[in-house]
Amino acid sequence: MPLRPTGPRHSYGLRRVEALAALANSLFMLAVVALLLWQAVLRLLEPREIAGEMVTLVALGGLVLNLAVAWLLTRGEGDLNTRGALLHVMGDLLGSVAALGPASSSSSPAGRRSIRC
Repeated sequence: MPLRPTGPRHSYGLRRVEALAALANSLFMLAVVALLLWQAVLRLLEPREIAGEMVTLVALGGLVLNLAVAWLLTRGEGDLNTRGALLHVMGDLLGSVAALGPASSSSSPAGRRSIRC
């Protein structure tokens, strides 16, 4: 869309659309972070037991999916939104890796007794 030529209706073309889409994406991500932070505080105030097997399965699924999406994004355009999406996916990928350690230890019999969150 930003590569479309200028015209009588859009004297600057549509180059600003890319920046506006990046802004909308950033605002949405901030809202998601605020929601996650709120849920984390609630969980800290009232700890619950962790279902280690389910967390491990979700983390493995997220790892595989994020690897596939990162591979696809590296093959795409190099514009601002694609780079932002790739950075986001890489952060999610690291989060999946980070979740595998505690999840696997909480699914062991010794971990079930000692880990609460």
